Amino acid sequence: MHAPPRQAGPAVDLEMLQFFIPETEEYCEQMEQVLDNWQRRPHDPRAEDTLLRLFHTIKGAANSIGFIHLGRLAHEMEELFLGIGERGLQVPHGTKLDLCADAALVIRRSLRR
Repeated sequence: MHAPPRQAGPAVDLEMLQFFIPETEEYCEQMEQVLDNWQRRPHDPRAEDTLLRLFHTIKGAANSIGFIHLGRLAHEMEELFLGIGERGLQVPHGTKLDLCADAALVIRRSLRR
């Protein structure tokens, strides 16, 4: 029995990709700085807001150029922060740090492919 053929997603806009990669690298650097600060100051409310904004920005940019898998990852991270902030979702601080660091790493690695 054969698996159904995988359907290709939308093509990535290669012209826009040349702008997307350095901008997203910069966003990942900002995330890492925020995460370092947040680890030292876990009650800083600006950290969650900043990370939410960065994931939101990456989501929009990734989806606009057809980098759908990155858009989905950023969307899920954005939903995590919305759940924490708006719906009172309780997530241990260390877990939030780990999830954000892992997401930033996946994003960076995806940019290098």
